[in-house]
Amino acid sequence: MPRHAQHVPGAPRVRLHGGLPPRGRPAHGGAGRVRSDRPCLRGADVAAAEDPQVLNDLACVAPDLGRYLVEFAYGDVYARPGMSLRRRELAAVAALGALGNATPQLRFHAQGARNAGAMEPEINEARSGQTSGALGAQDREIVAVARLTALGTPRRPELLVHIHDLLDAGGSPTDVVETILLMAVFAGFPAALNGMAAAAQVFAERSGGARPGG
Repeated sequence: MPRHAQHVPGAPRVRLHGGLPPRGRPAHGGAGRVRSDRPCLRGADVAAAEDPQVLNDLACVAPDLGRYLVEFAYGDVYARPGMSLRRRELAAVAALGALGNATPQLRFHAQGARNAGAMEPEINEARSGQTSGALGAQDREIVAVARLTALGTPRRPELLVHIHDLLDAGGSPTDVVETILLMAVFAGFPAALNGMAAAAQVFAERSGGARPGG
C-alpha cells in the first residue's frame, strides 16, 4: 500500500475531492465549516495540484489539520471577496519568501500565482523583496505589507509606512485588511493581529484621529 494511503487506526478519514472537500460539505463526519454560500477553492485552482500530497499525508496522521487547512485557509480566507486570487498569491509568496522557513509552500504558492496570471518577474520581485519595477505601485505595496506583517513586531515602523504608501497609491482600506488577514494563514494569528493594530493606527491617523468604527 502506498505510504499516503495508509491510515492510523481509529483516526477519522478526510474525504478528498480534488484535494479539497466538496463545496458545502465537511471534510469528514460531523459538523463542518465549509459553507455552501461561499465558494471554496480547490487545490487545482491554486497550484494545479489535483490532490496535494500534503493532504493525503495529513489524512494518515492528523486529518483535522488537513480539514483546518481546507476550511479556514481556502473556505474562509481565500474565498473572501475584496482581493483577487493573483494578489493573494503574490502576498503569500512575499510572506513565505520573507519568512524563509517553508520552501515547499513557497513553491506551491509561486505556482498558484502563475496560475492566477502573475508574470515571472512579478513573482520574483514578491519573493525577493527587491524592487525591480515588475510590480505596479499597488501590488508592490501589497507585497510589502504582507512581508512586513509576516515578519512581525520588529518591523512595525516600516509596516506603518507601507500601509500609508498603499493607500497613497490608490489602494483601499479593504486592500490593507485583506492582505493582513491573509497573513493569519501564513504567519499566524499573532502576526495578523499585530498587523491589524498597525492598520487601525494608520486608518485613525488618516481620518483625523477617529478610530475606525468609533
